[in-house]
Amino acid sequence: MRVAGRLLAMAVLLAAPLAAQESYHLEVARVWNAVQTYEQTLTRTSGEVRQVDLYMAVPPALPNAQESIVRKWWLDGVAIEPQRAACSDPVDRLFGNTILTYRLPYLLGDRPATVKVTTFARLTSTRLAAGPPTPAQTMTLTDAERRAATQESGVTDYSQPAFQAWYRALGLNQRPAGETDRGYVARAGVAIGRWFRAGHTDAGGDGWKGSAVVTRRQLNGTTIAIDCVPTAVLLATLLRAPKDDGSQIPAVIANGWLVDKRLTATPVGHALVRYWDATAQAWLWADMTAALRPEGDLARPEPTLRQLYDVVNQQKDILIEELGGGVRPEPSQPVYDGVGPLTTTYRFRGAAASIDTTRQISFTELR
Repeated sequence: MRVAGRLLAMAVLLAAPLAAQESYHLEVARVWNAVQTYEQTLTRTSGEVRQVDLYMAVPPALPNAQESIVRKWWLDGVAIEPQRAACSDPVDRLFGNTILTYRLPYLLGDRPATVKVTTFARLTSTRLAAGPPTPAQTMTLTDAERRAATQESGVTDYSQPAFQAWYRALGLNQRPAGETDRGYVARAGVAIGRWFRAGHTDAGGDGWKGSAVVTRRQLNGTTIAIDCVPTAVLLATLLRAPKDDGSQIPAVIANGWLVDKRLTATPVGHALVRYWDATAQAWLWADMTAALRPEGDLARPEPTLRQLYDVVNQQKDILIEELGGGVRPEPSQPVYDGVGPLTTTYRFRGAAASIDTTRQISFTELR
């Protein structure tokens, strides 16, 4: 731990000449419309299913979120209207607290039920360019937004001793003179890349939070694999954590579907961070999964500070935003199934029942 701390503390000094006094601004690269279609068929395979509830996320009110999102539901080809409800599960509350819910109007018997959800969104792809921003290229950050994006939460629990010990040992509590927020994001990415590898790992009963990511690494004693959600949680915690000079970088976690034909042929669920950059005077995307090397890959070199600096707002910046990967509004539900925007829970009577689920998801770019 001490050796790693000394090495990464040196990165604090190396960051200064890279990012000091460098100006940049946000440009709109492309604006287009997209329609995402999600279809799920439920078929009872055994037992007596007594109640089936469907849940879907309401896109949270995030800074610079899509201004135009329209979502429609169908059940067996007939339009339905879901009801709003509160999300009580702390595992998913980090992504918001409002969901849409719909109870199937009949018991799930021998005939299957097919639910289709379509989402229309007007999307904007952005990029960074050299030079200071003009007034037209800047955004506003209200006091309320700053408070919401810097406060400690159950997920971004930066005051926890385990997180603070790791944070300070790596020198991330320090800001070299002239370091931009973008430079700090890159430096945090270097730390994440040295301590973790790319791969899926379960969150556990308490869900992901900054201290849990760090503690799991400390308890394990070896480099562990994490995917996009814990990476985003850890980065947001690092940015929000107060530095020795009193500064904080506003950051929020965004979760949704990548829908860009240049990146993927089909929608891909992804989580990343949107942070407020004081130099660009705008909300920028930060996806530090780019810092993670595949587990077991000893040949691939660690990404450099410059490479991660260039990644900021340059990759995976197209999202139809949702809540977490499946919402559990009633943690005591005996059966839970959640993929992407739609979650299914059901209850049964007597012997355990089972439901077979098939899914299909696609998107189309509109002219």
